[in-house]
Formats: sequence, structure tokens, C-alpha cells
Amino acid sequence: MRVICILVVLSNLIIAQYNSTMHDLIKTTYERSFDKNIISKYLHTDDERKIHSAILSIAHSEDTTLVPDLIKLDMLHYGSDVCFALGQIGRSEQSLNFLWDNLQAPVSENFFGDIFYTIGKIGNQNDFKKLIDYYKSYRKSLFPYEGIAEGILQFQIRGIKSEEAKAILEIEITHPLSTKNRIKQALFTLARYGDNNLSKDNIGELLNSDFAREDDQFLTFVLMNINNKNRKAREITGFFLRDRRGSNPRPLP
Repeated sequence: MRVICILVVLSNLIIAQYNSTMHDLIKTTYERSFDKNIISKYLHTDDERKIHSAILSIAHSEDTTLVPDLIKLDMLHYGSDVCFALGQIGRSEQSLNFLWDNLQAPVSENFFGDIFYTIGKIGNQNDFKKLIDYYKSYRKSLFPYEGIAEGILQFQIRGIKSEEAKAILEIEITHPLSTKNRIKQALFTLARYGDNNLSKDNIGELLNSDFAREDDQFLTFVLMNINNKNRKAREITGFFLRDRRGSNPRPLP
């Protein structure tokens, strides 16, 4: 998701470079002067392409004084781009307050992954604890907050992690309502933790799932989570690989 977001945003800049009417925005971005009058002009227009290009310019600025202009934009139309820019700019209390408020907004479900990712990128230890508590508050009959692993990963990259966060990743992996992408994100993030409490039965089910059979990357992420606690799953894995690749399966480490 993050790669797609970055490619989409960059594609907007490429398009803008071929539009002579945007030369002033391109110039101020290239020179890193980030003229606020120019940027504001592009933000306050009915042309969505110009607005996307202005958001990208702000993302390059690392200037938190431009945050107020960003958070005035319509999240329904520009939510992913706004979150991307806020994450690129860096930590700002105004940005974080905006992100937390938007988790409660009606349109937030469309941008959970983007919001969690950005909070994980610019939040501190207090925000990390708040994220954990927020996730744990959901009603057990539901399974909301898709993309939580994105946020946990960004915190982990910056050395902020906890056993509670690891437990959330394990819930994401084993919950019966979890989707393929949700499990896959959680598996990758959990592997970076270096340890887990997944049982050999959990690993066995994952290895024998259609997800693992059809997606080599998914399979790799499952294998990355085999440890001393669930290593008996190696026997299951051996059978799985033999079934998947024929009579001469690739040896396991």
C-alpha cells in the first residue's frame, strides 16, 4: 500500500512537470524555497491535479508550518495524499491531533491504513500506547482497524515496540475474520520483532492455506515466523513444500 501511495503521488508530479501552467510550483519545489503564496494558490483551486501537486510539494518541504493548509483539505478526496505528506513533513502535534480526530470520522475507515502508518511514522511512545489502547477498544463481535500492522511496523522501525503490540499482530494473523493482506502485513511486521507466540498449529494452518499456496511472498513471511517454540511446524512445512514443489522440496534452514 505504501509503495502504491508513493508511486501515485510521484506520478502526479511527473504529470505536473509537463504542464506549463504549473511552472511556478515546480520551480519553488525544485529550489526548495516552498513559497507559501504559490503553494496556497494551488491548494485553493478546483483543479484536483493542481491540488495533488501542491500536496506533493508540501511533502518535500519538511515545513510543519504548512500543516494547517494540508488539514483543511477534504479527506474524502485527498486522504491518502494528506497522510503521506504529514508523514514526510515530520512530527507535529497539530498533525497528530488531526490524525487521531480523523480515526473517529465517518470516512476514516477508508483511510485506516494511511492514518495508522502516519501515526507510526511521526508518533512518540505516548502515541504508540494510545494506538494499542485504541485497537483494544473494539467490540469483540467486530474486527475493525485494518492496517494496524502498518502503524506498528513504523513504530518498530524507530525502535518503539512492546509485547502488547506483538500480541495485536498475532491476533491479526489468527483472527477468523482477517483478510489475506491483513495477515500478510502482520506476518511481516511480526517477523521483524524476532520472536512470537504463534503455535505450530497456527503455522501449519497458514502454510496449508490457499494464501500460501498462491502467493510465494505470503509463504516467505510465514516461514520467517518459524522459531523454537513452533519449530515442529517444520515437519508440516516439509510436507507442504513437497506437495507444492514436487518430490524434491527445497531444504529448510
